[in-house]
Amino acid sequence: MKRGIKYNLIRLFRIKRGAHQIALGITVGFIPGWFPTFGFGAIFSVILARLVGGSIVASLISGTSVTFVWPFLYYFNYKIGNLVLNKNRQDATVESVNDVDSFSGFTSWRDIGLDFMIGAVINTIFFGLLMYTISYWLFKKYRGRILQNLRRKER
Repeated sequence: MKRGIKYNLIRLFRIKRGAHQIALGITVGFIPGWFPTFGFGAIFSVILARLVGGSIVASLISGTSVTFVWPFLYYFNYKIGNLVLNKNRQDATVESVNDVDSFSGFTSWRDIGLDFMIGAVINTIFFGLLMYTISYWLFKKYRGRILQNLRRKER
């Protein structure tokens, strides 16, 4: 696994595109991870990268790397949406989810979905801007040095 990560990092830092295109690819590759894409996140990453002119390779690497953390991202979406909508609702419990006989069970599903989607949009915008800024700065300023260090450790 460590070798695979190093290989993808070397591949990422060797892309012959500008810092803007690579940072854009990394950012749009990460965007589908905030939403339930049901296994099509990598495909959506490529489509988004093509639409905005970002690096397709960078978006694929970013899109596939986020697949390991989606449960945390989804929970974070829900929490941020709940915080923004200022609801003092308890988290869904097994008992409340199993209570499908009453209309209130369906209302709570709607509320949870709304919290999730509001949080996903906010997180996408905030972390997208943050990720673009950090990756642009990294590739603009330290690309050569990082690639040299990765290659040195390879030997």
